[in-house]
Formats: sequence, structure tokens, C-alpha cells
Amino acid sequence: MSWKDHLKDIYFDIKNPISYAGPNKIYRYLKKEGKHKVGLSAIKQWLQDIDAYSLQRPQRYKFKTNRVISQGIDFLWDADLADVSRLSKENDGIKYLLITIDVFSRYLWVQPLQSKLHGSIVEGFRTIFSKDRIPREMRTDKGSEFKNRWVKDFLKKKGIVHYVTHNVTKANYAERVIRTLKVLMYRYFTHNRTYHYLDVLQDLVRNYNNRPHRSLDGLSPSEMNQSNEAIMWKKMYIDILKPTENMKKKTPVKRFKFKPGDFVRISSTKRTFQRDFEQKWTEEVFVISRRFMRQGIPVYKITDYDNDHIEGSFYESELQKVNKDRDDFWKIEKVLKKRKRGGENEVYVKWLGYPNKFNSWVNQRDIEDL
Repeated sequence: MSWKDHLKDIYFDIKNPISYAGPNKIYRYLKKEGKHKVGLSAIKQWLQDIDAYSLQRPQRYKFKTNRVISQGIDFLWDADLADVSRLSKENDGIKYLLITIDVFSRYLWVQPLQSKLHGSIVEGFRTIFSKDRIPREMRTDKGSEFKNRWVKDFLKKKGIVHYVTHNVTKANYAERVIRTLKVLMYRYFTHNRTYHYLDVLQDLVRNYNNRPHRSLDGLSPSEMNQSNEAIMWKKMYIDILKPTENMKKKTPVKRFKFKPGDFVRISSTKRTFQRDFEQKWTEEVFVISRRFMRQGIPVYKITDYDNDHIEGSFYESELQKVNKDRDDFWKIEKVLKKRKRGGENEVYVKWLGYPNKFNSWVNQRDIEDL
């Protein structure tokens, strides 16, 4: 019996201690067992064929990403919504906080909203822009509250270029300041034994804007202005790149992990609060269409099985190679309708994890129950 057949027998045997384990545990088990000499890389490659493993494979949440570089004050803002609906009863029905932050100066604006409907979002932006500062570009995640035509039209009329981030880091400056703001709010709640924050919200924002920031070389966001903009830009984006003694040591050249034509799954975007037992990768399989280096980091473009391009670019840690081709077995989510054609029974099926555009007719004889 080959090592692959042996591994298949024990991997799916619920009574075997190594069933459904990861590659390192399988490697140690086979080495101790002594029946087959198999390398760790071969085991990892074998697991790429196994949906039970590849769909649940642990994700990396921390990996090197491209830097976001702003040309200066009010060139690029990040925007996001903070969900505070759990506190709405104590705060006049306010369920969301519209967060905007200038990426360069870290200056923060916050506007309370009772809903995230397009009208509320537009009014929130209108209030923030009335305070004498407005960005040239704005970055948000792909939530419908920002992607709808009303918000897009409003930003366009203001002369603001709006673009959406597609990877898991999203509008990371806004997300980071939301965490900071919530920490400040809950410290206030604990000390004052109250969950009412509306009357002190702008005080918290003002305090944030007037405290020193490490990323600003000890300056506060409110101290950033045109007189120190050029100096700070150099410190933030140029001086940080100057080689130190450690950096001068030769580092290995970064190589591509995937090549065009490889089949891959995409990591889910639930991130931090995802339970370990939940599916972590898409059921749908995509194809690497292009690869390139950006700031020395490998980045990939992908297409679906219809050769339609998927928006955004992907880092290696957001992709997982799978050994799968079009002739493999594919799971059916449900049968939508049936027909008889040319004496053959056919069924119209929805494929598990795939959008409706892939629904198709298949011969009933080709379907197997698992």
C-alpha cells in the first residue's frame, strides 16, 4: 500500500488518533509509525486535495502588507462605521459613529448616526466637511453603506475621489482609531458608572487630537500643519527607509509562492472574531491570473472559473493553493429543477459555495451521493 493510500485510510478513520490532524502531527505520527518515509512538504501537498482540511486550514492574520502613503495633510482620509448599537438606549438612539481620520496627520472626526442608511451617511459626511477641512481622496471598506450611489454622488460633487479596499485589512487607519476610541469610552464608563457618552464624545475626540502620537514623532494631530508638513513627510516615509546596520545584512530575495494558472481558495474576512471551528476559506476555487511585486511584496490578481476578474489584489497569506481541476468532484448545494432531454434525466443545480451564475444542468447519472 502506498503512503497516500495508507494516509487516506487513517486520516478519515475517526478512531485513529491522527484523523483530521494538521501536517506536523501527521508527519510525526508517520515517522513514529515507521511504515512509510514521507516528508512534511509531501504531506502538506496531499492535504491540499482534502476539502476537510483546506477549508478549515488556520489563517495568518499578521503578515507584511503594502504601506499606505499619503501625499500630505488632507490628501487621503479613511472612513468607517463604529457599531455602538448596544449603547443606543442610553444615547438617544444613536447606533453608529461615522469615523473619519486623515491618514497623514491622524486627525480624527466623529459624527453620531441613528442609522447607516445612505441619508444618514451623507448627512454625517456633510457635517464633518462643514468643519473647514475636506480630503482629496477617501478610502472605505466595501460595505453597502459607502458603496451606494447616493454616497458616491455626494462625494463626487464634493470633488472627492472615493475608492474601496478589498483585502482583509480594509480601511485600517479608521479601524485602528475605532479600537482606540472605544477603549477611551469604556474607561470613561467604568470610572463614571454610566453608559451615556454623547455629552462627552467630542471631548474624547478633542483629547485624541491633542495628545502626542508616536507615529507623528511626538506631535499631536492638531499640531500638524503646513509649516511642518514637509519635515514630517520625510520622517514618516523617507527616513524610516534608511538602512540600519541590521538592514544592510543580505536578506534572501522574496520569491513568488504561486504561479499563473494555480488554483487557490481565498481566506474569509471575518478575521479576529472568527471561531476556530468555522470555515476559514472559500468553497469557491479561483485561478491565479497575474502576479507582481509591490513594495517588494508578492501580490496576486485572480479570476473565477468563468475567467471574470475578481476586484482587488491579494497577498500570499490571503490565498491557499489547492490541487483541484475541473474534472474533480464538486459539491452540490441543492437541486433547483429537473428535466428530461434526449431520453436522459438532467438536473439544474446550485454548486456549493459558488454564485448563481455558475448554476448549470448536469446529467443525473453523473451525480454521486457521498
